[in-house]
Amino acid sequence: MNLEIITEKTTKEIIAENPEQMIELVKKAYLAYEKGDAVNPDSCFLRFPHRPKSRIIALPAYIGGDVQMSGIKWIASNPLNVDKGIPRASAVMILNDEETGYPLACLAATQISAARTAASAVLGANYLSNQEKKCRHLGIVGTSVIAAHTYFFLKSAGWTIDNVNLFDLNIERAQGFAENTIDASLHGQVTVIEEIDNLLAASDLIIMTTSALEPHIQDASLFDKNAIILHISLRDLAPEVVVQCNNIVDGVDHVLQANTSLHLAEQKFNRRDFIQGTIGGLIRGEFDLDDDKPTIFSPMGMGILDLALASFIYREAKRGNQTIIVDNFIDVAIS
Repeated sequence: MNLEIITEKTTKEIIAENPEQMIELVKKAYLAYEKGDAVNPDSCFLRFPHRPKSRIIALPAYIGGDVQMSGIKWIASNPLNVDKGIPRASAVMILNDEETGYPLACLAATQISAARTAASAVLGANYLSNQEKKCRHLGIVGTSVIAAHTYFFLKSAGWTIDNVNLFDLNIERAQGFAENTIDASLHGQVTVIEEIDNLLAASDLIIMTTSALEPHIQDASLFDKNAIILHISLRDLAPEVVVQCNNIVDGVDHVLQANTSLHLAEQKFNRRDFIQGTIGGLIRGEFDLDDDKPTIFSPMGMGILDLALASFIYREAKRGNQTIIVDNFIDVAIS
């Protein structure tokens, strides 16, 4: 049984050439999950007592329909990598044959993981803006690789962004992000803001991609009542902030774990009715939101999204003869 390997360069090229397709794949994966045509078990966290900020996560998944694939992502996160000049996260993805269960392909998946996270957030922003795709001030909290991907997908989705505000605990990193990632020609102003409260108060679309392990934003009144908050890093907001806002998630049980802000809110207030529904339900128009509250989208990051993108990339790479074939990776001969 052969195994096909797809490198980071190839995955990156295919993602860059198909940003709108990535968002559509994420949408289809969410809808498949909503109707029971996808399986997304809980993520498994491997933690290290001697490196409490580091972890490796396993995300298994299955999607039926026109995908018909199973797989698993294995993604490591070490925030200290950033200080060494290398990315925080690294990942691989294994795809399995639907009929036999044998591994088909191994993909470098760091770009896939970042792309599905960003595409998911932008899909949420699209529907929360009623497809208007406009904001006066985009606020980015944490000028990370994920923030860069989310900004790219916003542009690719056709968002009109008048101004961009940036905040990072490392001001030099924020300045570098402004110079190297933001396309200043598309915006009136690009500003690095030194106080996070000022950014939150000024922004109507906010991207949060920090490495925070516990809440550091305590006051919901900082947000504009119509603000859309893409809470990608999941642990920035205090429980008191969460319960004062509309909350959209990818999977309710999925996000209420691992001490996310929503998990902390559930534990503190012993309820979960502050969650209005899922992104799949939002797409299908199953509920309404309170127009007088900010809305938080907290995508935990479902393995089905990685699988949807990886399956597409695998097929595109195979079609373009961009895979590396390892002959007889598994000996299937019956002895």
